Amino acid sequence: MEKIFSARLDEAVLDELDRVTRRLAITKKQFLEEAIRMRAQQLSNEEGMDIWTETLGAWVRREK
Repeated sequence: MEKIFSARLDEAVLDELDRVTRRLAITKKQFLEEAIRMRAQQLSNEEGMDIWTETLGAWVRREK
């Protein structure tokens, strides 16, 4: 299932996003999804942990 995500971004960032996606001939959605996954993987590699596994059960709390 896909969800809608909304964010306020700097105009310069949006211009760069537009230029890059046209150059790569990919959609902005595809670019953002890949960028998020790459950043998460980079974080996992740096810290030696899997960010997705770490946050998967974030709703489970020890306290009552």
